[in-house]
Formats: sequence, C-alpha cells, structure tokens
Amino acid sequence: MISKGFEQIGIKYLDIKLDALPASFSRYKIIHIADLHISKRVKNSQIISLIDQINSIESDIVVITGDLIDAPIMQIKEKLQLFTKLNKPLYFVSGNHELLYAKNSVDALCKIIDAINLDNSKIEIAKDNESITLMGFSDRYSRLFGKKREINHLFKDNSPTTILLAHQPKRYKHRTKT
Repeated sequence: MISKGFEQIGIKYLDIKLDALPASFSRYKIIHIADLHISKRVKNSQIISLIDQINSIESDIVVITGDLIDAPIMQIKEKLQLFTKLNKPLYFVSGNHELLYAKNSVDALCKIIDAINLDNSKIEIAKDNESITLMGFSDRYSRLFGKKREINHLFKDNSPTTILLAHQPKRYKHRTKT
C-alpha cells in the first residue's frame, strides 16, 4: 500500500565535496525528496509529519525530483497545499507520474505547492556575491507525452558549480569533467 511508504521514510545525510564550490556555499544544505507518490490513500497527517520533519532539519533549500503525485492534481489538491508549510524555498522537476497526472499542468502543480518549476530551466542561487546554478530536466520520457525536452540552451552561461536535478538522470549526453 502506497501510504505505508510515508511510515518508512528515512533520512540519509550525504556530505558531497565539489572542487568548484564557492566558499560561501561550503555549508549549504539541500534536502532532496523524490517518489512520494501522493494519492487519495495518503493521509494528510502523514504529509504533515514529513513536512514537520523537513522543517526541523537545518537546510537552505528543498528539491523535489519527480513523482510527487500518484493521482490527478484536483483529487489531491488539499494534500498538495500542505507543502506551502515548508519553511525554506522549494524547487521542483517532474517525473513520469507528473507526465501521467499533470502533463499540461506542472506549472499549476508548482503553484499549489509553492515551488519553482525547473523543468528544462535553470536558476542562479546567490550568496555573498557568489552563486551556484540549479538546472532541471523534465522526465526522460517527456517526449512520449508530447512534451519536448529542450535542454541545450541550459548549458550556456552557468556558474562554475551546476547541480542537475532530474527524476531519472540516466544517459545524459551533457556531462562535465569530474
């Protein structure tokens, strides 16, 4: 049962070293969430508990990389609105379930959860006169749902540190040297 997934959510802390990371971002913390699959069966209390847990963690931003939903948006709108209680900026990229349930309304979904939609776009995050780039790709199966994944323009004029957000980060042609 999908709602049991909320009872098994664990926190894993990763310390990632990036050579080109600006000094002002040395303690920058990102909470990454994916595959929540919110449906009518998921209880509001489970979402509230998750949001309280996220809010209690010292971090700078939250990113959701797809499959937030497992039902049409209007059927779970009340549950999705609970994400507006997050106490930090929220960024979103779609997964294959958003293609199924919110194909033409990812922007509407992002408005409901008060997130910045990064599907096939990017944003600079500045701190103390330095910046990093958050870059998002829509799901790799977007083309099967009539949604073009136009990403080549994203690789121009980025800060030295770019973080890619994608639901299925497989087989990307654009890679940087590590």
